[in-house]
Amino acid sequence: MTEETRQPLTGDVVLAQIMEKLRCNTPTDALHRVFELEDKVHFYEDAPEPLLVIDYTGRAKINPNLTVYGMTQIIDGLRNLRVAGSNNANS
Repeated sequence: MTEETRQPLTGDVVLAQIMEKLRCNTPTDALHRVFELEDKVHFYEDAPEPLLVIDYTGRAKINPNLTVYGMTQIIDGLRNLRVAGSNNANS
């Protein structure tokens, strides 16, 4: 299809595509779903970033806002962390 033969999208077509993507049956349901998704985005944007994140490969990512006190708290927490399968908490 070339640019000349392309038909402009109508409001009904756009609405049908939105409802399909959101898996909704009515325009009202689609609107409610958009509001839910917007609330979810705001929730995650407002959530505080963790000071330390360990990914699935075992790499640690440290938040740049971490203070020296925060780092000592993390180190103390890791020192006292029980290792799975060990009998001693300090192993």
